[in-house]
Amino acid sequence: MDAIQKNFTLARLKTGIDGLDRLLCGGIPENSQMLLLGEAGSGKTLLSFQIAYEAAKAGIHSTYLTIEEKKKSLIEFAEETFTSLSDVQKQIDSGMLHVEEKKLQYVIRSPENIQAIVAEIIRTVEENGSKFLVIDSFSLLRSLYTDDRSFTRGVNYIIESIRNQNVTSLITFENSKQNPNKVPGLLEESMFDGVVKVARNNKKGRLEYFLNVVKLRYSKFINDECRFEITPSGVLVMEQSQKKISQD
Repeated sequence: MDAIQKNFTLARLKTGIDGLDRLLCGGIPENSQMLLLGEAGSGKTLLSFQIAYEAAKAGIHSTYLTIEEKKKSLIEFAEETFTSLSDVQKQIDSGMLHVEEKKLQYVIRSPENIQAIVAEIIRTVEENGSKFLVIDSFSLLRSLYTDDRSFTRGVNYIIESIRNQNVTSLITFENSKQNPNKVPGLLEESMFDGVVKVARNNKKGRLEYFLNVVKLRYSKFINDECRFEITPSGVLVMEQSQKKISQD
């Protein structure tokens, strides 16, 4: 993987996953806010963790905020799955990869206290000098709102606050298997600079995972659904024969 400079003079942040970087035509555009959308068990956590790890390994201070999982359990899950990535703990110990557990349901009691979420996120980013941020996941926020419009405003406020920190972010969100293409109140096409969707199928008892870049604002990308595998050496995105270059 090509190292990316700390001062972000390059246009894109490489994910370190060759097939995904190919779909993104080089990587995630700097200072963009990306959404990783998929149902439960579709690989969002492992995919986003590896991207944060690869960024840290390339010299970019990265923060992984886990909202719904225990920090210890998350790290153990990643290390047990990616057994060939032997220096995960080294990146954490060096401070290049900061993993933090945020139980935001205890920080806020109502949607009106959305500023508390933003303050926690910004504090963590600033304290660690992070240039890449993962939030896994935004799904919990949906339960705080009784109507779609208020949820839309809340998410927009968080995204714009992160954007003002000049940090590249990847935010995961869990959709439902029954309605995978629509999350009430989540206007992904307008809220986020880029959208990557993941899915899984159970084919004769064997799980298959799929990934597709559906939006990348002001950038070229390949709109092509690709199968991916979760292997001991990391996420492996399979090449597809049909390549459709899109420009958003």
